[in-house]
Amino acid sequence: GRRLASARAHPEAGDLGSAVEDLEAALAAPDASGPDAEAARLLLARLSLFDDPERARDLTAAAVTTEALAVRAIAEALTREAFPEGASREPYEAAHRQLRQSGVDAALDALIAILQHDRAYDDDGARKLVVALFQALGEDDPVVKKHRPEFNRSLF
Repeated sequence: GRRLASARAHPEAGDLGSAVEDLEAALAAPDASGPDAEAARLLLARLSLFDDPERARDLTAAAVTTEALAVRAIAEALTREAFPEGASREPYEAAHRQLRQSGVDAALDALIAILQHDRAYDDDGARKLVVALFQALGEDDPVVKKHRPEFNRSLF
């Protein structure tokens, strides 16, 4: 209810610490259920994604929305340690390292370059991760707007 609304207001104001605290409190409340709690879990997962990807994965484990699946896919990428053999292995690993260092912009550059040259690598993994990042960030995000045209061109 009210606590969730206040938690939602913090990230817009750039106050992530307070937002995370408010969301934690809202989810710990005995009446935390339904769509509000689901929205709180997803927002908390997004806010903690780069600091604590395991937590983000746990928070979205039961959710099946597009955004939750995207957050989970990114959490998986952030905690991934094994990559298949192949010509694209090194740049793909490097893209994952950049992502872990919150370099979403640089990671997108690297991932799009990989899918242009080696779309099949890791079962189309580069494309899937780019799509997940776009979904988690949202189409209005400046980083998405910057990379979207090149990504679209690289698919055809």
